[in-house]
Amino acid sequence: MGETVRQFIVNTGNVRRCNHPCSSSDKSTWAEVSKGLTCALESCSAKAGILQCSHEVICHPKHQEKVDPADRARREITVKLFLLDSSTPRFLNETVSAVNEALGVQAIDSFLLAVPPLQKENELLSPEFLQLWQAVDEIKKSGLIASAGVCDLSGAQLKQLVTESHVLPADVQVAYDPSSCCEALKDIREAAAQLNVRIITHSDSGDVVAPDSFRALASKHLGAAPWRPTWVARYTVVDTERSVITNLGYVVAGTL
Repeated sequence: MGETVRQFIVNTGNVRRCNHPCSSSDKSTWAEVSKGLTCALESCSAKAGILQCSHEVICHPKHQEKVDPADRARREITVKLFLLDSSTPRFLNETVSAVNEALGVQAIDSFLLAVPPLQKENELLSPEFLQLWQAVDEIKKSGLIASAGVCDLSGAQLKQLVTESHVLPADVQVAYDPSSCCEALKDIREAAAQLNVRIITHSDSGDVVAPDSFRALASKHLGAAPWRPTWVARYTVVDTERSVITNLGYVVAGTL
């Protein structure tokens, strides 16, 4: 018997290929993640029954789309990492490796690090997050990431990030809410302008992962256990000539 593996990684592949039924009224990020996760796990368990965790990434064979090397110069790859459990630099390396393998590429064009859910706008960034951001910069220096940014920071947090880590993000991504006034983003806009950091927006809504639903889904296909999510990475591949997303998928990691 080999060693017991207490973690798993699932690559959903292109979720736009998944025809698994889901509620059309649920527009949360978790709805999209769970749809792709269910497709991948069901595809594999249909052949093998209860899956055995291994060091290999679980994936849906029909949903995998690697970037054609001939098209790489015309494809922009963006990865957004949501950290959900204890935050260690190891997760960064796992994420970059898993996405590069999923897409068959050597490097990511843009990498975005999302603030952990427990981080509040009025709080200082934790030393752990600052360490993670510095680790992202090290990966960038290695050539595996071309550009790096952060998500959902307040103006004070962005200034703290730059002052204490000495690493300037290329972008800061903020939530787009057409119902809110510009005053709500005044703080981060001013800080970004002072630091010459570009502001971009996202439309993520709700929880990235619903822990109870995740546990039930993982237990169904991997065996009943107190599974919990550790990180989720969303990757998008854009055809820059047509400004069209050609591939949208998730890499999801869980552990006991």
